[in-house]
Amino acid sequence: MDTTWNTLDKTGNNARRALAYGVIDGSGKESTKLKNSVAAGATVLPVNSDANFNVADSVVIGSGNTAEVREITAIASNNLTINAPLSTGHAFDETVKELSLEIYLALECINIPDGYNVWEGTWYAKDLRVTFSATWDAIVHNYPSSNQQSFIMYQLNSTGEGSGRQPD
Repeated sequence: MDTTWNTLDKTGNNARRALAYGVIDGSGKESTKLKNSVAAGATVLPVNSDANFNVADSVVIGSGNTAEVREITAIASNNLTINAPLSTGHAFDETVKELSLEIYLALECINIPDGYNVWEGTWYAKDLRVTFSATWDAIVHNYPSSNQQSFIMYQLNSTGEGSGRQPD
């Protein structure tokens, strides 16, 4: 979903992947197609029709691995302005569909902060953080502060060795 996060971005707690789930065309709105190809970085989508979209509607541009979710910020003369630049280019005739009932799932490989207390003493750990949220910021590539999270610990030791953190 958020194609700008890739293996080059895995620094600190930034090894993150995000998926968007929702119902496409859920409210019965039409879908449309791109009238022209658009390049990565574009914020205006030339479309065949406005497909009864409204400002603040979420749309899916394209499909498969290059599909992107954006919010419409303006509509004029069969052009949809979106809230964040496209991460990849999209070809003439690719679909633009409404997305409703969306929920985002982010998976992150993270280091638990130093001094995490488990049972007795100070421990160092690596976790898989699972985050569900109702929105996703396509500009900073992160979920909002209002979310639901859980940790799945997969490495724990008392020395910091191998956990990505070293003791003070």
